[in-house]
Amino acid sequence: MSGFLTRPLRDAGNEGNPNKVGSFNQLAKMGDALAGGERYLRGAVGAVTVHVFTLPDNAKAHRLLGGFIIAAGANVGPLQVVPEDAVLAAGQAQITAAGDVIFFATDAVTEAELYYETAEQLPVTVDVTVVAASGVAALTPRAAMRLISAEALTGGVTGVATVLARGTLQAGLASGQAALQPNGETVEFLIADAVTSARLTYMPQPGFGPTPESVASKMDVDANL
Repeated sequence: MSGFLTRPLRDAGNEGNPNKVGSFNQLAKMGDALAGGERYLRGAVGAVTVHVFTLPDNAKAHRLLGGFIIAAGANVGPLQVVPEDAVLAAGQAQITAAGDVIFFATDAVTEAELYYETAEQLPVTVDVTVVAASGVAALTPRAAMRLISAEALTGGVTGVATVLARGTLQAGLASGQAALQPNGETVEFLIADAVTSARLTYMPQPGFGPTPESVASKMDVDANL
């Protein structure tokens, strides 16, 4: 991966040149940047058997800050946030691998409000080739922070895969599952599923990639501004 910013976003924005403001806002996708950051959302939690607050595809959570359980079978009140790899207990919630929020099952939460942070980049959806012998699909040229969804389009086992936590290796996968790897540059499916192509949606890492939609290419201010 390559394509880090040649000049910081802060420096480009602080130049204060009125002749560049319009170009800066357009190249930096300032609307997307302002839409990112901290969010507040109130709504219904999924079916009792799921216990997941499904967030919009363009506003998945990158960090859960807090919240309040409004209606539930038990533990109505302030929400306790725990890490993604923790085992949930009463009154707790955590981010799922796909960027949604899941509650402790026994609490039977039906409505909640959440405070959370999103990534400043909108999700990217790409169709990729999967190497069946290794189950690996490369995210080129954009690296990912979080895999939101994975659908096996062709191969032995097709359909929407269950997304596991980032860093889940081949040995931890089962049939119909996929996971973003630690470097954020590849996604793996179970080798035995023999997947050959897939459609992936993910949160891109800021500052990666030479494509026109990457932050790095837009904020190469030596070339663009």
